[in-house]
Amino acid sequence: MSSSNNSDNNANNSNSNSPPKYQTTDITQPGANDILCGRGGGTNAHPGNIKFRKLVAAHKLRYLAASKSDKPGVARDVVREWRAMDPPGRFLAKSDKSSSSSSSSSATADNGASGENNHGDNNNNGENGGVWHDVGDKKAREKASQCLRERNGAANEAVAALVKTVTASGEACPEDYATLMNRAAYVKAKNDLTIREQNERTRCSNAAMGNGGGNNGGVGG
Repeated sequence: MSSSNNSDNNANNSNSNSPPKYQTTDITQPGANDILCGRGGGTNAHPGNIKFRKLVAAHKLRYLAASKSDKPGVARDVVREWRAMDPPGRFLAKSDKSSSSSSSSSATADNGASGENNHGDNNNNGENGGVWHDVGDKKAREKASQCLRERNGAANEAVAALVKTVTASGEACPEDYATLMNRAAYVKAKNDLTIREQNERTRCSNAAMGNGGGNNGGVGG
């Protein structure tokens, strides 16, 4: 029994330490589930980058609502979801080598050819002029964090203020902007009403105290 458990544990450990089951180096045809890291309109227009921005947008409110210590966890979740796609999502950067690599590189590419050929739509998109490699999870999380932070700084601050308004009472942060806006408007209207009621009570209380003081003064005279 114990030997069986040990063998199962060894198998699990072996699986957890095994390399990814998709090509990570010498990639010449980025697919639709690949993010092309780097600046420029070419990478921004790549289908994988467009898809990734949509994934980031789905986590944006949660990221803004998270504490500083919890924000890295949101980035990890984004990377985990991207990697879990079929075929697995990759974060690619240009390699310092030409597409006509050495024979050893060609052998590596051949070994992973089936993975690359099935890794998306293999569209050119003007990005196939070189060789790409996956940057790994650490840089992938940095990329996710950068995308979660980006956009207009003032807009992020405004959204963060709305999130703070909605979640101040312990309510969960909405998952989309429309719901956030509606909830924030409701909470603001409710808070404004409370303030107006408090001001009215204070005014009435002050008026009553003033009237009482005047009556007392009249009696004393």
